[in-house]
Amino acid sequence: MIKNKLLKNLGLKILAVITAIVLWLIVVNISDPVISTTLSGISVEVTNADVLTSKGQIYQVLDGTDNISVSVSAKRTILDYLNTSNIRATADMSELNEADGTVRIRVESNRYNNQIDSIKPRTEYLKVKIENKKSAQFRIEPVVTGQPQEGYVVGNVQMNQNIVFISGPESVVSQISRAVTEFSVEGMSGNVSTNMDIKYYNADGETVDEAQLSQNIASVNLDIEILPTKEITVLAKPSGTPAAGYGVTGVVTIEPATIMIAGQSRALRDIESVQIPDNKLSVDGLNATLDTAVDITQWLPDGIILADEEYDGKVVVTVEIEELETRTVELQKSRISITNVPSGYTAVFGTNSETVTFDVTGLAKDLDELDMESVNAVVDVKAYMEENDMTSVNAVAYMMPISLELPDGITQKAPVNVNIRLQNKK
Repeated sequence: MIKNKLLKNLGLKILAVITAIVLWLIVVNISDPVISTTLSGISVEVTNADVLTSKGQIYQVLDGTDNISVSVSAKRTILDYLNTSNIRATADMSELNEADGTVRIRVESNRYNNQIDSIKPRTEYLKVKIENKKSAQFRIEPVVTGQPQEGYVVGNVQMNQNIVFISGPESVVSQISRAVTEFSVEGMSGNVSTNMDIKYYNADGETVDEAQLSQNIASVNLDIEILPTKEITVLAKPSGTPAAGYGVTGVVTIEPATIMIAGQSRALRDIESVQIPDNKLSVDGLNATLDTAVDITQWLPDGIILADEEYDGKVVVTVEIEELETRTVELQKSRISITNVPSGYTAVFGTNSETVTFDVTGLAKDLDELDMESVNAVVDVKAYMEENDMTSVNAVAYMMPISLELPDGITQKAPVNVNIRLQNKK
């Protein structure tokens, strides 16, 4: 029974409900009620900041209070046409409360301002930190990181600016110890030209946020050379004469014996070695081995640099010097030639011994290798006669010097004479 009553005239009942809703909407739209909404992401504009800058001060906004939300109450038809771009929020620094570092935030709309019932900031105060302003200048350091392609190194690094002027809160500027621009050349094999931002670091190597800083430049242009490398040898030859009784063994060692250089390809093609000038390795008057460090960079051609930036360019040159030895050697008379005998005479040795002994001086290694069988020995009769102003033979026997052609580095300690008999062929 009840069910039948509920279902009776069901269509009319549904129509009545729909009609009521439509009438309600019509009433609402006609009456245009006041409603509220919140607009977010509104930036607070700071005005009259010169009241601080004129005193050498600067402010820093705290806790994000310069980005706020605003509650607006107005008729629906008004709110439908309002957005964040219509809301202006300001904080007047002349109203700064120095005790707690706050400035009241005021908001208004640039549209329908007189038709808005209420407009209020959800954040009422801008919180600021007031500090003395500090200015400084820093030399910009170019920092190249990474490793170029194998066989290449970083050459010259140039910047279009090398000084940056900054200003900001004293607490921030005072932290800065370095201004740096960085670029990675990892895997590169050609020159680079690029624009890079300037970064700031404290004494501990930690970055300092530049957001609070004013800079005359924010970036610099970097030109970085990437140069091919080449290994070359280091050559050295000593000059001069050691002290009496000493000699240069000929053993010269250089450590390192090769160095790695870098430069433009056309410059590298023409260089295979670097030569240390003889006058830089004088052994004059020395009686002991010479050990000396030499900076070879001064003899590298223009445009050539050391490939290893950690290498100082010095090589250690060792020139061996030893005391000379004296040894007694024997020379077979059969090895001695008698030349330039006067016409009508014959020359023979005046003694029966088959050898001549004499002393020679030289380095041990040279004396060990001395082979008397290969030594040329000559008695020049004519030279002897001229030296002694002899125009004719007036005696039978003479003590004439032997001229010896000894190997380099070996000398006779004293002249060697041999008895020569001149006999008339008649």
